[in-house]
Amino acid sequence: MSKNTLSEEVTGVLKQEHILLCYEEKKQDKEPKKLLLRRITYQEKRVRKYVFFINNTSLTLQDIAHIYKQLHHLYGESENAICIQIWCTLIDQLLLTVLQRKTETKKAFSTIASLVKQHLLSYLNLKESLKNSKRFYEKRRKTVDYSDSLFPLSG
Repeated sequence: MSKNTLSEEVTGVLKQEHILLCYEEKKQDKEPKKLLLRRITYQEKRVRKYVFFINNTSLTLQDIAHIYKQLHHLYGESENAICIQIWCTLIDQLLLTVLQRKTETKKAFSTIASLVKQHLLSYLNLKESLKNSKRFYEKRRKTVDYSDSLFPLSG
């Protein structure tokens, strides 16, 4: 691990560290894989200190600090609140991936996420909507059967 201490005047960046991780993806691999990470410590004027980990080696320290300063969409700042938000995001991504695979759609992941966000509280059958690649929906006069949907209604 190599350390590179920077002055505090450079946009609040206190120091940068390079971390080299070596790991084996498969047991039969002869050479371990290597991953270079950058650990950047940034301090705001309000005496708040942040530590960022990034695997991009081409961005400048100022760019990285600017990007992370823009990410202020957390609902809580305690360690537990951040862990809960990360787990919820991972679960959300997993459910959307399951929906994408179950419907065997060729739509982009962002399109599926937008569709789910728009129709989260409606009774739209997402499975049928994703299978239908046309931009219109067939009007049905009969009652829609939700028994085969991803999240069937009970009762």
